[in-house]
Amino acid sequence: AAIESEINRKGLNNAGIESFARILANSTPPQIVVAPDGLDVRVDHPWFDRVKFLAEDLICLEGSVSASETWALTEHVILGQHILPGTAYLEMVRAALAEITGSLRMEFRRVGFLQPLVAKPGQTIEILTVLKKQDAGWSFKVLSLDGSRENDLWIEHARGEVEDSNL
Repeated sequence: AAIESEINRKGLNNAGIESFARILANSTPPQIVVAPDGLDVRVDHPWFDRVKFLAEDLICLEGSVSASETWALTEHVILGQHILPGTAYLEMVRAALAEITGSLRMEFRRVGFLQPLVAKPGQTIEILTVLKKQDAGWSFKVLSLDGSRENDLWIEHARGEVEDSNL
């Protein structure tokens, strides 16, 4: 819901459709139609496989984890439940920022772990790492899609701020 409200607030929910409608409504045919580069990019990474640039300052990285295939869940079992360790959320954010900025060193601030991600054997869970540009660095959220409940709810697991410390 938080991502959807951010998309709606930015007016991006129908941006492509509205742009196409304006092109069709214009009596002068366009000479060149340019689609923005990098809006939806596939990547090969253990934590995510798609990067979505929703706005200049809002980036989402999508991926999935499963108790049978993700080492962090396979090896972290507490009372018989596969639970994603807190360091995995930080690694997701580190990898996401490195993918976007190329930064190798970063500093985390105001990190909060809100709810553990618990996976059942054989279950695959969609993960979303959201980066929002701030004056100094980025704010982040790590969410998962709980498909077992009605209306597919995004659950927030971690949030905080991260800054490039290569400077």
